[in-house]
This record gives sequence, structure tokens and C-alpha cells, in this order.
Amino acid sequence: MRSRLSAIRPAKPGYGEEDVLAFAALASSPEGQDPIDSVIRRMAANGKASGRAPSTVTHFTPFDPATKMAEATALDAGREIRVVKGAPAVVAKVAPMTPAAEKDLAALAEAGYRTIAVAAGPSGALEMIGFIAFSDPPRADSAALLTELRSLGVRPVMITGDAAATAATVAHEIGLTGPVCPPEPIPERVGPEDFAVYAGIFPEQKFALVKAFQQEGHAVGMCGDGENDAPALRQAQMGIAVSTATDVAKAAAGVVLNKSLSACAARSSGMSCWTLR
Repeated sequence: MRSRLSAIRPAKPGYGEEDVLAFAALASSPEGQDPIDSVIRRMAANGKASGRAPSTVTHFTPFDPATKMAEATALDAGREIRVVKGAPAVVAKVAPMTPAAEKDLAALAEAGYRTIAVAAGPSGALEMIGFIAFSDPPRADSAALLTELRSLGVRPVMITGDAAATAATVAHEIGLTGPVCPPEPIPERVGPEDFAVYAGIFPEQKFALVKAFQQEGHAVGMCGDGENDAPALRQAQMGIAVSTATDVAKAAAGVVLNKSLSACAARSSGMSCWTLR
């Protein structure tokens, strides 16, 4: 993953960037297996200390692709607080955004950043702390590859967990034109000609989309890298795991790229899909 921390936007009055990082670090894996968590913890450790974030974590739940959220329980002056970190739309369900926060989030998404939200507080009374934005630029050869695929009669489709605004910005950068499917609900009968981009996708929806395309008479190729991509990789007529994919994804795929030539992926994470009549 090439993601780089690009921006931090506090959402709670009186809180600064160091506070957002400190709370985010509480809900980040300490084992270094998640690249984004590693960046957050390193930045929090190297930055100015925050006096607002507690220092003792009593329970940690790693990021779950099914919920798009990681969570920690921490002790703050003897009382338990809950800290969550994940997809802004998911976190907003437990910690509503102010109009100012919504404006900041929209600006980050429109700039093409992959953004996570951080919230904390007593269980049942969480407050939005802020946003952390990562840049994950498309590969330089993505646009040329899509042009080549189209010349072969292949229709490229982007399937991603990113927000719709972020996905639309990336699609524009790589020359992927066409409408963006709203995150939910995805129509039961849908084909690759209906939408160019499927955003806000949950793991189970990836498999469902591959099957839906096949039921419309398409041969489907799919490129992925994560464990949650495995069912869709196995279902596709041609499942391709990129060179940096997890072992589970590689085992499910029919083809594994063993060099960093994974141009079939528009960016270093997410999933691309293509179909052929």
C-alpha cells in the first residue's frame, strides 16, 4: 500500500491535529500488520503529545471490513470511554457530524483522499473528533491500461469501499467515465453497463456484483488484494491477485502477479473488475 497521510481535520472545538491522531492511535492495531494503522501510530508517537487522549487501552477490536470500523475501550480518569475509527458514513451513525465537519469531509473526498473518521466518548454519547485523510494516487499507467482494455472489447468497472465522491475523483483521473452507483441499495439485477463505479461497497457486495454480472451473460475478470476479496476472486472466471495481496486472496485467485506489474488495479487498494460479452 502506498497510502500517505495527507491531511488531518479536527471536528471537535478546541481539539487539534495531535488530539485526532492520539485518539485514532488508540483504535489502531499495535502489531503493525495494517499499513494505515502503522502510519497513524507512528505519526502519533512522533508528534506533540495530546493531553486529551487516555493512555490505557483495555480492549481493542481490529478493523473489520464487514463493519468498516475499528474500536477500542480506554480508561480516562477511571471511567471507560469508547473510541471508534473507520469509514465516515459508518462512524457518523454513532457520532453525528456538525455542518462544519460535513463540509470538511466533502472537501477531502472531492480532493480524492481516502478519509477515515475518529470519534470518542462514553458509550452511547460519542462525539466526532476529526478526520484523517490519506492520499493513494492511481498508478501512472492506469489510464493507458483502461484504454487498452476497451480496445479489446473489455468494459472496466471500479468496485471500491471508498466514498462516492472519492471514487468519482479517482475515476476521472484514470479516464473511467460513467455514472457512480449510490452505496446502497445496489439493484438486484445490474450489469457493468449500468454503472462505471460502485462505491461504498461492503465485502459481501463484491461477490454479489460478480455473480450479478455473470447472470447478465458476462465473463468476469476481477483484480483484488484483500482477504475480503477472496469470494469474488474465486467466483470470477478470471480472478487475479496483485503482487501485494494477502495469502488468502492469492489462494482464491486463478492468477497471481508475482511482480509489481499489477496495473489491473487502479490504485493500491480496492478492487477493479472487467467484463467481456
